[in-house]
Amino acid sequence: MKKTLAVLLLVAGVLSATCEARAQEYSSGTSDDFPHWEIRGGVGWFSPLDFICSLGTAFGTIDLGANNDNGITTRREGWCASLNPSVEVFYNFTPRISVGVSATVGHISSRLVYVTGGSGVRKSKAFTYPSLMVSARTIYWRTEDNLWRIYGTSGVGISLVCIKDVDTDGGVSTSSKKTVMANFYPLGVSFGTSRGLFAEVGWGAQGFINMGGFFSF
Repeated sequence: MKKTLAVLLLVAGVLSATCEARAQEYSSGTSDDFPHWEIRGGVGWFSPLDFICSLGTAFGTIDLGANNDNGITTRREGWCASLNPSVEVFYNFTPRISVGVSATVGHISSRLVYVTGGSGVRKSKAFTYPSLMVSARTIYWRTEDNLWRIYGTSGVGISLVCIKDVDTDGGVSTSSKKTVMANFYPLGVSFGTSRGLFAEVGWGAQGFINMGGFFSF
């Protein structure tokens, strides 16, 4: 009985030491050594430019009713906003302060269709807007092992709005203009050390809701 108890205590001691060593190794990984780089990729939904452009193309999928133009009755089908993919590169100076750059591409389109007097799409318009921004990130709180973090991000940059307009006769016209764009995500949560997932909410080119994954090196 005493030998069995001694063996059990020895096994428990070995397991405890092994778990502690692994925990120390895990908590002192690459992501907890500063400074270091972090690359993030994500997708967001419904940015401010989506909102602004949709105002000019019959906001949302609201049916504003049919209209008669040159004997052709048509109806605006509304806008179709796609997810806004983004890539970010951050340099983490300290456990709390990071700076980086982000590139985001958004797209929104609308079309006017025949109701009577014809068939198919009468004309359409599409907005594509790549954005490039410089951002700063502040960690509000993190666990001791750096597994969970709560943070905020803000940034400013330029968006290039590219407009493609197909008119009634099928003619295509394109134009582009630059506009100032900002990112402000006061609440973000990330899970993982050297790699993991994140989600954030706010106002910016990446969308009102932005989520994805990251890895550090």
